[in-house]
Amino acid sequence: MFDQTKEAREEFQSDCTYSELADKCSKLIGYEAADKIRGGISKGTFTWEGLKVEKHLINRDRGFFLPAYIIKPEKKESDKGPALIISGCFGKINELEINKQLVFQKLKKGFTVMVVDVTNTGELRTPETGRTGGYEFSIAKMAVYAGKTLLGYRTEDLVIAKNYLKSLITTDYIELLASEQTGPCAIHAAIIDTGFSKLYLRNSPHSWENLVKTHFTPDNIGIIVPCALKFYDLPDLVRNLFKSKVKIEVIPDI
Repeated sequence: MFDQTKEAREEFQSDCTYSELADKCSKLIGYEAADKIRGGISKGTFTWEGLKVEKHLINRDRGFFLPAYIIKPEKKESDKGPALIISGCFGKINELEINKQLVFQKLKKGFTVMVVDVTNTGELRTPETGRTGGYEFSIAKMAVYAGKTLLGYRTEDLVIAKNYLKSLITTDYIELLASEQTGPCAIHAAIIDTGFSKLYLRNSPHSWENLVKTHFTPDNIGIIVPCALKFYDLPDLVRNLFKSKVKIEVIPDI
């Protein structure tokens, strides 16, 4: 079976254009363009490591919101400049702590930093139930019933977060840092949407084929895309991002 999917994948990759690859990604993950979703709500501020952190709820759809924190560089005279968006599985404060050094480096360089919880992460994460199917099983199954994937929802979330940030600041340069199960979503977001200039990946699954052969665990169901291996694997997307001049940096896990 792996030989057959590999042959089909290599054949597709041999002559597909970047736009054809992006279109195939969109269809397989059930991605829907989020251009009509706009706005959000400011929910006050708090202090973290001596920095003022803004709390936001970003409009998602049907009354749902994506919780986010935004930190702006000190002594900034205008709402212009580069930005970094951070997404992980275990909550915004956890991501700030893990990436503290990079956050401070970026702020010193004039970056605005956003940390966002995408679907079923952080504040939006479903409680652990001890089921053998993994904590994401029910959420991922419901996404399939809707003709989508959990990875697709999260990819949309990242693009929505980016669009919201661009409504608050003027920037043409946005970096995206993603870890664990949000890594493949970030890769898809960068392929489908041209608004990201650089990706940082921490402890992100390297390839679906490798997961299926050797390291599949129930919690990986949230990054599975049915039939994808007939057309592309994650390294194929990374290679195409390099060709499109999107920089990618792998950060060692802590």
